[in-house]
Amino acid sequence: MYIRLTKSGSSKSSTKVYLVEGYKDVNGKVKQRIVKSYGNLEDLEKEDPNILEKLKQEAKQLPKNTVTLHLNMNEENSKEEDLLRLWTFLFGKYLQCFKDTKIFTEKYSKN
Repeated sequence: MYIRLTKSGSSKSSTKVYLVEGYKDVNGKVKQRIVKSYGNLEDLEKEDPNILEKLKQEAKQLPKNTVTLHLNMNEENSKEEDLLRLWTFLFGKYLQCFKDTKIFTEKYSKN
């Protein structure tokens, strides 16, 4: 995992900070996904001038191949979205298991 900085806003004056994970999709294509958004770098540095280095060190120490799911079940509108996000993630992992073990490709792809 690593920290990604992106410029945002109309004048690209603010910098967003993200924790990003590299992974392979079900087809083996390398992709990245945002695990966590920390917010604006400028706001974070007001509270702690060394925050960027701390976040980079923390990202390096995170174990690989771990998943953290945050489900907000307090808000009525977010329940369905969170459950759909969870289902989509778990189904993707399920398909990846078939691909990794070659069960699916050997047994079912011979049409």
